[in-house]
Amino acid sequence: MSANLTSPTVTISENGEGEYSVKTDAVVRSVVVTFKLGEQVQETTVDFRKVESVFTIEDGYLVWTSTDKSGVTTVVKRKIVGDLMIVTMEVRGVEATAKFK
Repeated sequence: MSANLTSPTVTISENGEGEYSVKTDAVVRSVVVTFKLGEQVQETTVDFRKVESVFTIEDGYLVWTSTDKSGVTTVVKRKIVGDLMIVTMEVRGVEATAKFK
């Protein structure tokens, strides 16, 4: 048995006046979150969870920290290196890294 893996298309945009957006186009659906660095926003994730998120910049990474209604916190760090986007994800002490071209 094999699984078909898909890479989402992620678009990070600066909208002006300190506002940014991250659009994630996945096979199942597309979501956009709009934010200002350091300010909390409510969003619904690709997998339909409602979370409170804060975006910051740390060591060249866009850091996206989200907490769901159960108190589970997920941290996603994204950094562009050449033609790659390095993504590190951490939840409940488990960390994974992916590279997207």
